[in-house]
Amino acid sequence: MSSEETKKKAEAGSMEAQCSMALLYELGIDRKIDFNEAAKWWKLAANQGSIWAAKKLRQLADAKKISLTAEDVSKIAKAAPLKHPADLSEFSASPRKAVAKAPASGAKKILVVDDDPIILEVVSILLSRENFAVVTASDGQDALTRIAENPDISALIVDMKMPVMSGFEFLHFIRKKQILEGVPIIFLTSFAQYEYVEEAKRLHVNAWIIKPFLAEIFVKIVRKTLSEAPKKCA
Repeated sequence: MSSEETKKKAEAGSMEAQCSMALLYELGIDRKIDFNEAAKWWKLAANQGSIWAAKKLRQLADAKKISLTAEDVSKIAKAAPLKHPADLSEFSASPRKAVAKAPASGAKKILVVDDDPIILEVVSILLSRENFAVVTASDGQDALTRIAENPDISALIVDMKMPVMSGFEFLHFIRKKQILEGVPIIFLTSFAQYEYVEEAKRLHVNAWIIKPFLAEIFVKIVRKTLSEAPKKCA
């Protein structure tokens, strides 16, 4: 679904589309980061009973990214206890549920590892839209479990800073144990310091994507990395 189609659905009252629009503006995907515009969509979803949207508004306000009026706070407080089938709050408790749609038969499977459930949701939607099968994990240790369950993984997209087992710790482990040898690895991170890049090179990381990112560029890098991987591993 294109951004315009998502916006039309959001304007028509779709809570899920409203949450998607809020994420696009909050993370700066295909547009500049705009917390006020994100808040507009979060408010619409919260007023329909989305616990996740209510939590996001509180987080943005606590981080002083937006200001909430007394009326806003009152509405959010009333909305928070509500349940709704379109509510996406479960992603916070179980990130690996974040799959946007069923992939086509024979689709390449990508494991996405990140401790931020919002990033997992956005990346899952982007990859699923491109007909990739998506498996998600919330940290390196969780990723090892997902790999054991999914030996046919075609690529890894890994965050650097995570609890339990960081991205670097995870990569050191799978390199030492020779797990998923030849499978391309993409770092998805907010960090781009020289020492991190050099360490990634030593671990044979194939590509590096900086957050926030443009959806089009993200997809191009993933496809390019997958297409080049067999040549590099030959």
